[in-house]
Amino acid sequence: MPFWTNTAKAQLMEQGSALYHLHYDFDQAINIRREKISWLLTQPPLPVNLNIKPDNFDSSKAWKTLIDLLALLESYQLKPFPTSGTLLGWQREGDILYNDNDIDIALVPDDDINLAKKIIFDNPRYKLNQFTPKTSSYFAMTDQLTGIAVDILGMWENNNSFEYGWLLPGQYKKHSRILILIFTPFTLIQDQWNKQTFWRPENVHLFLTELYGDWRTPDSLFDGTISSCNLNNLPTMVQATAYNKIIYFFKRAKYKKVLTLTQALIDRGDNHKILPQLKSCLLKELDEKP
Repeated sequence: MPFWTNTAKAQLMEQGSALYHLHYDFDQAINIRREKISWLLTQPPLPVNLNIKPDNFDSSKAWKTLIDLLALLESYQLKPFPTSGTLLGWQREGDILYNDNDIDIALVPDDDINLAKKIIFDNPRYKLNQFTPKTSSYFAMTDQLTGIAVDILGMWENNNSFEYGWLLPGQYKKHSRILILIFTPFTLIQDQWNKQTFWRPENVHLFLTELYGDWRTPDSLFDGTISSCNLNNLPTMVQATAYNKIIYFFKRAKYKKVLTLTQALIDRGDNHKILPQLKSCLLKELDEKP
C-alpha cells in the first residue's frame, strides 16, 4: 500500500484487527494491534488528557436502564443482579460510579441466559450490539431509550465454584474458555438501593474482594478486562482486548490508563518488545520515573 497515507493504513489495521477479533482469531488481532501501537509511537504525542470520565455516560439514565431492565427480567421469575462496576458503585458509593461506562448485570447458574436474551430482545427498546463476539454466556446490548450500554453475563457452576466470562458457542466449556472469572459459590438475597429492591450476592464483600481486591479504595484506573483479581491466566481474548483498549486510550492521550493496561499485560506474562517501548514513552509523557 505505498500510495496510502499513514492515517489510512492505521485505519485499515484497526478495521482488520476488529474483524479478526469478531471471528475469534485473537492472535492475528494482537499482531495487528502491536503493529498499530508501533506506528502510534512514531507520531507526535498529544498533550496528556487527565480526564477519566467516559464520554456520553449519564448516571441518571444508567439508573433508569438498570431499574427497568431488572424489573423486566424479574417479571419472568429470573433473579438478575448488578455485578462488576455496577455492584461496586452500589456497595461503595451508594450510586452509579461516575467514571463507569456501562451497566453490568449477571445471572446465577440456575437462571437461563438464553431466556433472558429472548425476553430482552422481544422488547424493541433494546438492541443487540452487533460488533461483539458471539458467545454462549454473554451478550452486549444498548437501551435505545437512554443510550446506555449493558453487559449481560450468565454464570455457570464448575468444581465447587461459580464462574462467568466468555464461552465460545457450541463447544464444551473446557474447550471454549476465552475469559473466565472464578467466584466462591453464593446465594442471592434482596436488598435496598435508593429505595429500590435488587438481588445481590449474600456475601457481597467476598464477591467484590475476589473481583477487585481492595474494593473499598477507589481506583479510577482499574480495568475490568485485565485487572480483575480472579481472572484465570491471560487468555488471548483478554490480551487482544487489552491491546485494543491501549490503542483507544492512547489516541485520546489518556496515558495513565494506557500505562495501567501496559503494566497489566507485562505483569501477566506478555513479554513482547513493544510493551517496554510503550511504557518508556508513557513515563516520559507523564514525567514519571520507571
